[in-house]
Amino acid sequence: YRKNMQDISRRYHDQPQTALERGIFWIEYLLRHGTIKHLVLPARDMPFYQTSNLDIAAVFVLGMVLMYSFVLLLVTCCRLIFSFKNYNTTKKVK
Repeated sequence: YRKNMQDISRRYHDQPQTALERGIFWIEYLLRHGTIKHLVLPARDMPFYQTSNLDIAAVFVLGMVLMYSFVLLLVTCCRLIFSFKNYNTTKKVK
């Protein structure tokens, strides 16, 4: 366990600059550019169903249900047409 923690610590500290240098960089960056709005993710202002792609899933499911219904209707119509066709040709003459 100790070797694992030392390995994690070594990997964490293997960085090109210290935390203080990074903090100074971002403060200077903010002072140079005046704002950091371009760094904010647009997902912050999006509703839950959009960030979770539930709207896309709902459209996909609706499309699949409509396609299934259309195919079922088409098969039912074909069966109905062919059953009437067979009914008319199989009449017995006395």
